Amino acid sequence: MKSIQLFLKNEHIIKRIKVNQITYIKIKNRYVLVHLPKQKVITSSITLSDFEKILPEYFMRIHRNCIVNSHKIIEFDTKRKKILLINGKELDVSVRNVKKLKDFLDPTTFNLQ
Repeated sequence: MKSIQLFLKNEHIIKRIKVNQITYIKIKNRYVLVHLPKQKVITSSITLSDFEKILPEYFMRIHRNCIVNSHKIIEFDTKRKKILLINGKELDVSVRNVKKLKDFLDPTTFNLQ
């Protein structure tokens, strides 16, 4: 499978990143922050809605201010409405998105053969 890449402008620098490296994307104080491995963060001018349109189907909106790469989720606590990512970061899942994420991550939907 070919790796999808994006060019993101971070102030005066344009960086190429592989989409599968994105851990999550979150809005904070009106800025869209793209979180990558090793605590690297790129501030982007692309809106969260636009990211949703261009990212592959394994990215999911878990909150009005956050999109997550489902390949980076290691745990989903449905009672606390939180996910744990491979980098140790814990993120909130909105009440509206709990069922959607639960269905998406449901192990019975995977064919392991």
